[in-house]
Parts: sequence; structure tokens; C-alpha cells
Amino acid sequence: AATSVLVVGCGNSTLSEELYDDGYGRVSSFDISPTVVTTMTERKEERYSESKRARDGSGLEYFVGDGTSLQKHFQGWGSGGCFELAVDKGTIDAVMSESGMANMQAICREVMALLKPHGSFVIISSIPPEHYAPILIPFTFDPRDLGVHQFTRLDGEGDDGGPVGGHEDRVCYAYRLAKGPPPTGNASSTTATVLPPPPSPSAASDPVVQKKKAEIDKVNDEMADLMKTLEEVKKAAAFAKEQAAAQTKAVASAQKDLKNAEEKKKEIGEKVRTCHAYTRAPSTLLVLIFTFMIYVRAHYSRSIARPGRRVVEEYGHAHPPGCARTRCGLGHR
Repeated sequence: AATSVLVVGCGNSTLSEELYDDGYGRVSSFDISPTVVTTMTERKEERYSESKRARDGSGLEYFVGDGTSLQKHFQGWGSGGCFELAVDKGTIDAVMSESGMANMQAICREVMALLKPHGSFVIISSIPPEHYAPILIPFTFDPRDLGVHQFTRLDGEGDDGGPVGGHEDRVCYAYRLAKGPPPTGNASSTTATVLPPPPSPSAASDPVVQKKKAEIDKVNDEMADLMKTLEEVKKAAAFAKEQAAAQTKAVASAQKDLKNAEEKKKEIGEKVRTCHAYTRAPSTLLVLIFTFMIYVRAHYSRSIARPGRRVVEEYGHAHPPGCARTRCGLGHR
């Protein structure tokens, strides 16, 4: 059994942990996403901190890496290869569909360069051999050694542990790429001397590859439309937020004006009441004077008319007999 394994594009799969639990001495897994690597590292620490585990997890590592430049990460490991086995589960398919054949070829060359002599690179794919074998043959030491094994996934088990679709989605293939023996004689011992040439350009025109590329392009177009719609929604939300802020500001200004108007009204009311207080006193005085004058005039009139009424009562006419008009009490002269 191999003692060192490289897992290509580990994601959040439990494949690395299962390989380590099966007894492989060192399992190195990489992913291009730092978030995924952080999550898997934390999960490893939690998983192997339990006392019931037979191994402590020291031989299991996760690191951030780009499959097209893996050798940079292992420069200090010396020549002759680093791993006896490399495993890929769906990453090569995804890269070929999304990024094209060039990146797929680069990953295969990097992985094969990191393998020790007679090492193996196992690729798990859903592409059938009649379409995938011509692409992979140039990377194996001997085309006759290209191993292909067909198997069926369990119901409900996908590459990411989730459910899958129909029966065709459950049929998978395991391809084994073999690396040749170490160079002999004065040739350099570096693995670069045994790297296979890149696949022929005609492999890029494979109908299955073209179909997957078309599907990816369609998904990318839909994603672009969604992003465009999202940007429009963001702009509409920003505009609505500005309108709401403007309305809030207008309401605050109206409330301030209303408060100022109420204060002004109160101030004017105070002034009006003050004016009424000043004008009420003279009016009252005039009423009193006018009342007093009426009273005096009425009293004076009664005082003058009283003697005449008494003479009339006694004598029956205004002048008593024999009185002189000049001496009459009625005031006639």
C-alpha cells in the first residue's frame, strides 16, 4: 500500500480522512479556496481530538494550492517525486469544463511530476472511456497501462455527499495513469524527464467536452444575467434609500416649521392679551364716567322738578294765586 497520497481539489469531501483512516502514512490535500482549507483543518482537529481515534491526525494536512503550479509547494522535497499515489474526484472534470483543456493539461503534468517512479494518478470521472481515454493516454507512461474501472455510486451519494439525479449520473469511471521507472545512466533524476507530452489539440474537439463546455457557458451566461439583475436591484434599493432619506428630512423640516409656527402663534397670543389688558382699563373708566354723568343728570333733574310738582298738588296749577312770576319758586322771571 502507498504511504503518501496527494488529494487533488479536496473540497469538503471526507475522502482525505477516509484514506488516512485506512492506514495511509501521509495524506496531503489541497484546494484553491482558503475558506475550504480552513474549514477542513478545523474539522480535522475536531475529528482527531477524540481519544477513541487510533491516529492523532498528524499525517493529514490541508493546504491552499493551485493545481496548475503544485511543484512550487514541494520545492524543498528534493527530486525523485513526493507521492506514491494521487487521487482526483471530479476536479479535473470541472477544470476542463470551466477553464478549458490548457488548465486540465497543466494539472495533470504537475501531478505526474510530483509522483514517485511507478506511482499512480487515479482520476474519478463521469465521462465514459470512449471520450476521456484519448485525452488521458498522453499522460500515462504506457498507453497500454491506462486502467479503466467502471462502478456505480450508491443511491443519493454525489461527489459532494449530496443527492444525484438519474441512473446515468450514478455511473462513474476510475482512470489510472501510471508513471514510468526512474531514468537510468547520467540522465537527470528529476521527474521532469519522464513527463508525457500534452494531449493533441484534437482532444479539445471531443463532443462530450464540447457539450460540457456549452453547459458551463450557459450557466455562466445565466450567472451573468443574475449578477446584472442583482446590480439593478442594488441600484433600485440605493435609490429607494435616498428617497426615504429625503422624505425623512422633509418630514423633519415640516415638523420643525410647525413647531416654530406654534411658538409664533403663542407669542402673538401673548401680545394680543397684553394689548387687551392695556385697552380694557380706559374703556372701563369711560363707562364709569358715562354712568356717573347719567346718574348726576337724573338726580339734578329730579331736584329741580320737585317744587313745581308740590305747588301743582296744593293749588292745582303751576302758579299759586297772587304770586308774582318773578318770585315764583318755579324760577320764572
